[in-house]
Amino acid sequence: MQFVSAYDARRRFSVLLNRSRTEPVAITRYNRPAAYLISAGAFREFQHFRRKAQLEEMTRLVARLKAAGDSAAPGLFRELDKLTKQVDAEHQAARGRKGA
Repeated sequence: MQFVSAYDARRRFSVLLNRSRTEPVAITRYNRPAAYLISAGAFREFQHFRRKAQLEEMTRLVARLKAAGDSAAPGLFRELDKLTKQVDAEHQAARGRKGA
């Protein structure tokens, strides 16, 4: 990974954009990473894993709440189920767009 100051990144953006196709570029401010320039493919991969992790966490949460048998919050269970289905639909739609 290459580290570049924000000043140099502004001056050499085109070069860094090409570099980001093969490796991430860390853009620093005060010698600390402030941002990363990554390829579109790497970003799509990040989005995929983020969505997958969100869906898995929501599914675990719903299962745990259902297993607890808390009948005092049926509305909460409905909302969590609805949210889980929405995230799943978004995940499926994103996969469909990727193949288009």
